[in-house]
Amino acid sequence: MKTIIEIPTYAIVQGTEHRIYDHSLTFNEECNLLGRLLNSLSRSDLKDTPILILPTSFTPQSEEKRRRFVANYDLEIDVLTEDRLNNLKRRVSDFSPELSENIGVSGYSCCRNTGLLLGAMEGAENIIFLDDDEVVEDKHFLRKATEFVGKRYGGEVVDGIAGYYVNPETGSYKVEESVPWSRRFWKKEEKMNEAFSVIDSKERLNKTTIALGGNMVINRRLFTQVPFDPWIARGEDVDYLRNADHFGFQILLDRELSIKHLPPKIPLPWCTLMRNDIYRFFYEREKLLRWGISAASLDPYPGFFVRKNLGMRVFITSLLLTIDLLSKARWEEAKECLRNIRHLPRARRYAERNAGKYETFREEWAAFMRVHAR
Repeated sequence: MKTIIEIPTYAIVQGTEHRIYDHSLTFNEECNLLGRLLNSLSRSDLKDTPILILPTSFTPQSEEKRRRFVANYDLEIDVLTEDRLNNLKRRVSDFSPELSENIGVSGYSCCRNTGLLLGAMEGAENIIFLDDDEVVEDKHFLRKATEFVGKRYGGEVVDGIAGYYVNPETGSYKVEESVPWSRRFWKKEEKMNEAFSVIDSKERLNKTTIALGGNMVINRRLFTQVPFDPWIARGEDVDYLRNADHFGFQILLDRELSIKHLPPKIPLPWCTLMRNDIYRFFYEREKLLRWGISAASLDPYPGFFVRKNLGMRVFITSLLLTIDLLSKARWEEAKECLRNIRHLPRARRYAERNAGKYETFREEWAAFMRVHAR
């Protein structure tokens, strides 16, 4: 049973800024993060598992540097190149030009879908997604990650496993709880912690409304039928749970599959991250409406954010953030937060225009996989 580890990386090439990612790094910074993760893999039972690195940008110079960099590790590492990506896109385009338009490495979903396609063509049974800002400390990670996936549990097949992150400062799964007063109405951290509290259950595997793309295992039965949604700005991992469930597949959260999360301390401004969330939640809400799925069924997260009052929540939070930043003389950041209000009608239009596209994309994806997956 072949398992492949896939790791997206987010290096900036020639000063290009990737505002669609939570962190974008210089090539040297990327290597530092990636090297830390690769060192941890070599100390676990993942050390003999094939690894595919998925860069989100290319130049001839960076490709050569990556090739030399991974050669320093006694691991089976392959690195996606621009030529290989273009060959994949041509192959997909020969089958369906429409499908190929959304294959690439720009955006979380597109990058992960490229990994799924390459894994399927390599005959992978399971794909483990990790992110470059993590460290695997569990020496039995592979055994745990693949112990249940593809098998029956509680009378149903487990098509995917969601793990979780451990905060190195607290040793807990809980995300930051101490937030400024101006973000109290947004409640994202609070609702995520409520959703992750299923980890405290006595059962090892549990149904979940939340998943993290940097610690996720997807079985062939699922990834040959259901891709990530290219039209969602971020939160593609949580959205993937909905897609899998809607088309009859099951992803469970494993309370024993944890990984240490060590993100770089150079995130995008919070208002920019919020803006991506605005588009994401409006889009998700529109898709759920089309599928007849209630927000309450996704409580506490993301259900809290896909209700009718989403627009009001965005408006009030943006005003409070702007006031807070103005009081601190952070003028440019205040302008950015105020601009989020202007994005409300744009986010609604984006959702209405694109929410119906995923089902056609999924049908073409499944058809392509039936022909080309090994």
